[in-house]
Amino acid sequence: MDLQDSVVKELEQRGCEVVRRTSALVFLVHPESPGIMVRVGTVYVVAETSEAEIVRQRLDRFDAASFVSQLRAYETGRAR
Repeated sequence: MDLQDSVVKELEQRGCEVVRRTSALVFLVHPESPGIMVRVGTVYVVAETSEAEIVRQRLDRFDAASFVSQLRAYETGRAR
């Protein structure tokens, strides 16, 4: 299993679902986070909306807990 697959698996364990795969990218969404797309590439893992990037981490330094925490903080701020 390569690094990209490992990151995708970690995100799936946290409830994300793969919606599309290309030769270099995997796109995921979370049912409880409408409007947010997570893109796992060959260098970066990025969560974004149509309006802005929320969080970006290097694939080789991916920390799922920190990534998800930043997403939750964004959603909490957006809900206000």
